[in-house]
Amino acid sequence: MPLLQNASAQTLTHDALPASAQPGATVNFTFNYTSTIPAKIGIDVFVFNVDGSGNLTQDWNTWRAGTATGVLPATTTATAQTVMLSLPGTLELSSALPAGKTYVWSIALRDANNNWITGEQVATTITATTAAVNGVQFDGAALTQVSAGSTAAVAYSYTLVQDGIVKVALSKYNAQELWMNDIATFIADPAMATGTTPMMATSNLTIPGDVVPSAQLANGETYKWEVSIFSAGWASYLGGVKSNVTVDALAGIAGNVIKAVSVYPNPVSNTLFLSGTAVQQAQVYDLTGKLLINAGVVSGIDVSALASGVYFVKINSNNALKFIKN
Repeated sequence: MPLLQNASAQTLTHDALPASAQPGATVNFTFNYTSTIPAKIGIDVFVFNVDGSGNLTQDWNTWRAGTATGVLPATTTATAQTVMLSLPGTLELSSALPAGKTYVWSIALRDANNNWITGEQVATTITATTAAVNGVQFDGAALTQVSAGSTAAVAYSYTLVQDGIVKVALSKYNAQELWMNDIATFIADPAMATGTTPMMATSNLTIPGDVVPSAQLANGETYKWEVSIFSAGWASYLGGVKSNVTVDALAGIAGNVIKAVSVYPNPVSNTLFLSGTAVQQAQVYDLTGKLLINAGVVSGIDVSALASGVYFVKINSNNALKFIKN
């Protein structure tokens, strides 16, 4: 049982890691850990470079799958922990990788903020399976940064043994990596069974213009893309993948609230009145950042022609206030 240890005597030991696995399989890993601080245990799959002597060169941009425990308590006594990793059914076989490439298990003991403490990478092989499996993966790297009000394309592949459901979402997670709520979603229900041939798809998600930017989230909260598969009727979760993403404020509209200007009534049906600081210019945008009304020196704006919904009025080319049109 290999012993991984850092200078602070935080340790992670594990049983022999699997020499091979199949797409769609669920692989169990058994660890024992000690840590002077709360920690997580993570297991990920990457594609590394390998030379003729079996020496590995790290490439962290090739992530294929992964999972981690929640935050585990600090302990000075070796404590057992089992981690289950579901491999995507669409995972490329080792035999199809370019020359000089190999899959690796990357295991790590991390702190509560996902900073690396200790770990290692061990080569493994992904071999063919003749049975249809349930699996899902991103096709290529998912976007790491988007703006509120924009539309983002999420490319993915999935396999389903039977008809089921595919859900694509931008979701918010708390500091413990637990799901909080969905921000934008696409749902394919039903998603037809694929057999052993992966179904490739791209879903376009429109990010709400009034979503809280990542920079303003509560401590430890994050946004993630996620693609998940379920059995028919949402009866059971069959697998999923996640990827972190930063959401910026609505393009062209600052996120601060104007304190010297107010708008009323809100909600409004016909005329939106402005009071406070002298208004030299007022611009009305929808949630996608599209300019709808551009007015000069005004005390009120006729919004009667707007459809019901949420809008922003931008004052003097600086900040913006949100209002609701009845």
